[in-house]
Amino acid sequence: MDYPKQVLQDIYWAYREPTFDTIEDFVTEIKHYYKTITNTKLAIDLDEILFNFPKVRIQYVKYNDGDVDEPQVDLEADNGTSFSAKELLYKLHNEVGVNLFEDDNCYFEGLTFADIDDDDIPVYFLDTGS
Repeated sequence: MDYPKQVLQDIYWAYREPTFDTIEDFVTEIKHYYKTITNTKLAIDLDEILFNFPKVRIQYVKYNDGDVDEPQVDLEADNGTSFSAKELLYKLHNEVGVNLFEDDNCYFEGLTFADIDDDDIPVYFLDTGS
């Protein structure tokens, strides 16, 4: 299978918000945030299918009192087959971003393909910045 090497590089988002109860609330907020930052509409169709696989492992950097951890979290597609941009961003925020609220590196900068793990799950690194 061919895995996209970089995904969502042009999306602006900060993991400074609380978790969202619904994907619709999240979509409203990310569109507002993007408009505030760029003065334009979101540059991606959030219904676009980004990953044609049912599970992805996300690895990210977390700073803890001077130590650096690289936790991982598995995300599963609701439909069992693929992730749309909005579902992926929503799950990243609620399941990974919640751990980055207090970090300086809380700004989303996309995902970069890293590898396929032993369970045949694609691993993507969450790119963040300050």
